[in-house]
Amino acid sequence: MKWITVSCTLMQLLLASLTAMTCAAVNAEPEATVQTAEVREAPAETRLAVFGSLQPDPDALVSINLPRAGLINRLMVRLGQRVSAGDPLLEIDTAPGTRMDYLQARAAMDFARSEVLRFKRLLDEQLATRDQLQSAEKNLADSKTRLESLQKVGADLQLQTIRAPFDGIVTQLNITQGTRVQADTTALLLCHQDRLLVLLGAEPEDAKRVQPGQVVVLASVFDPGVRIESRVVAVHALINPDTRLVDVVVPIPEEQAGQLTLGSTVQAEIIIDTTAQLVVPRNAVQLGVDGAYVFRVEDGKAKRIEVNIELAEGALLNVSGPLEAGDKVITVGSHVVEDGMAVQEAAR
Repeated sequence: MKWITVSCTLMQLLLASLTAMTCAAVNAEPEATVQTAEVREAPAETRLAVFGSLQPDPDALVSINLPRAGLINRLMVRLGQRVSAGDPLLEIDTAPGTRMDYLQARAAMDFARSEVLRFKRLLDEQLATRDQLQSAEKNLADSKTRLESLQKVGADLQLQTIRAPFDGIVTQLNITQGTRVQADTTALLLCHQDRLLVLLGAEPEDAKRVQPGQVVVLASVFDPGVRIESRVVAVHALINPDTRLVDVVVPIPEEQAGQLTLGSTVQAEIIIDTTAQLVVPRNAVQLGVDGAYVFRVEDGKAKRIEVNIELAEGALLNVSGPLEAGDKVITVGSHVVEDGMAVQEAAR
């Protein structure tokens, strides 16, 4: 009877211990082991995507003019051709009338020179007056000026080869081989090959946000690997009637001009504004029915914070919401964490 009483007491103690352990297990707060990362503040850019075309800089265009009438005997370049300084561009055969003017001017100067010598001799013999000598000297000066002006335009040359004055690109060709031209005809336009610009087209409502000095990142449509950084130099105040867009002028740095082809289409991103935004790792953001959220660690517990994703780039996300730089957000383990759950950061 005594043994039975002792056994009952032991059983009661065991049951009490098991009950206490069970209650402790039931009442214990669940805890998750997680990894965290700090919220950082980083600059975020507002960009405007536009397209345009590569054109010669108007300030770098040089007209190759023909100063006298003649015949284009040979044309040695084509539209769009690159030329080096000294390369032949064309050969002109002087017009017969121009050549005759030169020969007459040379004969007139020779005659005027002989007249001056004659009047000097007559003056020494007192057979001519000083006024007559001065008149003869004036005729000589006028004849010399006339002859020099014709020589300046090349009237003394039957054939003349016009050469490129610098390294450039033929951007306009107004003549063909075998055509007759008048004096002061513009034969072609030559652009310095390292003086190019991009004419971008912006929608009128977007153009209001574009200002000179803003950074522009350019890339060739044909070769996206070519990326060039420049700045806006001008925003036109008139809609281009051909494109119905506002022209934005962006020069190409001279050392990079050779990477693009004149007339090609260029895509560009104009950096309109740069602001500071909060950045978190991509795996810290969860997507729920109501939107995106993160878990911030506060006093050893996870607190759910609703956020808006502003920009996704690589492994980082720009977000906005009730967060501050330096806050710790859960990255690894965030998918098993609930709002208010106790968390412990695992050693890395």
